[in-house]
Amino acid sequence: MPYELDWVVIVLGGYACAGFIRFAREISFSGPWDKLFYGLVILHLGGSVVMHAYSLIARTHDWAQVFPRGYSYFAIVYFVVLGLYCLRLSRRLGGVANTART
Repeated sequence: MPYELDWVVIVLGGYACAGFIRFAREISFSGPWDKLFYGLVILHLGGSVVMHAYSLIARTHDWAQVFPRGYSYFAIVYFVVLGLYCLRLSRRLGGVANTART
């Protein structure tokens, strides 16, 4: 994996994770499972940012060897589901999303 991809994950993932944390109180969750999934998204994004930052600092991707090759296929599905979830979240932000448009 090229180190440039680590920077992409750090910048985009860090920005997204900060946004998830910042707007958590503004979202009308539809139940405990929704809150749990939201928390897992924050945990996964934050963990990914930390691991990719470690890759840049240590100049190694050895930590990635714990994941089997098939994980890449799982990750594609995971990020599609995450993207769809995020699109739904933008509609549930209520006042925050509406004030941003005006």
